[in-house]
Amino acid sequence: MNNTSITRKLTLTALISALVTVSTMIIQIPIPSGYIHGGDTIIIFAAVFFGPFYGAVAAGIGSMLADILSGYAVWAFPTLIVKSVMALIIGYIAYQGTEPVFNIRTYTGIIFGIIWMVLGYYILGGLIVDSFEIAFASIPFNIIQGIGGMIIFIPIGLALKGKIKF
Repeated sequence: MNNTSITRKLTLTALISALVTVSTMIIQIPIPSGYIHGGDTIIIFAAVFFGPFYGAVAAGIGSMLADILSGYAVWAFPTLIVKSVMALIIGYIAYQGTEPVFNIRTYTGIIFGIIWMVLGYYILGGLIVDSFEIAFASIPFNIIQGIGGMIIFIPIGLALKGKIKF
């Protein structure tokens, strides 16, 4: 890989991190232990289009910054873990090289990533708020957020397929 390619990948990863931050902050609906947001759409996009490593970096950094900038700093480190692993799972299963393919692997990866996100926030949320009952109450909202992110991603991903070179 040459220097231009590395620079391009780092630049796109930073741009996607910023998009994750903004899309997470622009609409926030409070729930029992956090908030619902639109950032998962961009996280899914990053993992499917850029792969597990770059997707995880963009997801973790962007989501963590959104928590810090939104006044949820206590969630910053757990979010870094949950969203990075979410993108890692999605990218590992769904990423199929430079040209995204929308097939069963793509949707399987997204579903497994959402399952991890829900479980990760349940466990870490229960520890942070010292109540697994409150964390349990957030599960349906996290499922809605993840599924909503997937539904919004599908037409965007299909529209951008073949138009982004990573």
